[in-house]
Amino acid sequence: MMPKKYKQIPIEIEAMQLTESNALDIMNWVNADTTERNGKAICVAPLNNFTKTRDIQLDIFPRGTTFARLGDYVVKGADNNYYVCPRDAFEKHYKEVE
Repeated sequence: MMPKKYKQIPIEIEAMQLTESNALDIMNWVNADTTERNGKAICVAPLNNFTKTRDIQLDIFPRGTTFARLGDYVVKGADNNYYVCPRDAFEKHYKEVE
């Protein structure tokens, strides 16, 4: 039997790219949304309080702790879970819907 070819199903997602000035906006978006849904993810803190980077920490159930670094995208997927996607991978697979 030969392998079959498949195409990825087009879906719309919500995402915000982490910049030098929007860590709190991302945290508010994730925290407000997950509070409404009894929480599956929470942004803990902008790590620039402790380091010179502009990273933010996300605790994502059931995946555990992950970090969004400057330029990464925080993505709310079709399954309503949050993910961190590096900029190059995000820009390869997604384009903004107008």
